[in-house]
Amino acid sequence: MPEVNPTQMRNALAWTTNEQPTEEEVSSNPWEWFWQAVQGDFNDNRSTGQIVVDAAISMIPLVDQVCDVRDLIANCKKLRQDPSDTWAWVALALTLIGLIPFLGSLVKGVLKVFFAFVRRAGGDAIATAVDGALTWVITLLRRQAFQKYLRDHKIDQVFVWLAKELKVVRSKVNPAELLKAFDSAIGTLRQLVGKVEDIPVVGKRANHALEQVLWVRSKANEGIARVSLTIDAIFDKIILRIEGEAALSRQAIVNLNNIHYRGAL
Repeated sequence: MPEVNPTQMRNALAWTTNEQPTEEEVSSNPWEWFWQAVQGDFNDNRSTGQIVVDAAISMIPLVDQVCDVRDLIANCKKLRQDPSDTWAWVALALTLIGLIPFLGSLVKGVLKVFFAFVRRAGGDAIATAVDGALTWVITLLRRQAFQKYLRDHKIDQVFVWLAKELKVVRSKVNPAELLKAFDSAIGTLRQLVGKVEDIPVVGKRANHALEQVLWVRSKANEGIARVSLTIDAIFDKIILRIEGEAALSRQAIVNLNNIHYRGAL
């Protein structure tokens, strides 16, 4: 695994882990720091602003990969405690979608926002969560890195393009593909463990996290298959909402300084 910018990684992970006590000495080794950070409880109550920043991380190579592993560990920690939790399996599947190689960085960022709202809302309020996420998806798309992506790829009607891309993703997402992504993530996780396994205390914690993930993987064939219809339903609601916004976006240009973004706020 190539070297990562320690400052970038720490800033990124700060949105998904509780902050360490200020009096605690933080290691200068970014991989040791990573394993120290992920021992805390996953921050399920991130603000909408934090969710957008977390989604924007998808534009930073490697840092994004490390944060995805953090999400995977958090999902598996919950499932190890209660493997019968259906919504925890849904959350794991949503994380695994972000690990699928064919997912472009912009589409991944958009899905991260939608998925974060869906996770927080729970199974009975998917449509409401998708509606609530849309304003923050637009906020994400206005970020400089995403605007540059749209310009570079000459994407004018962003919602029309997004709807098409999401349909392609939905057609490719299935239990076999998610399990393949899971196995690939475990390979990355093993590399991360290898970087700290000889460090006292931290190495033991890292191996414990790996054991939890491997235990969940042993149950994942059945668990992922059980929630596949729910994942399809989530995609359907997101695509339907994006298509509705695409129809509105053809009526006006919101930001006259940027012809590459059309939409309705």
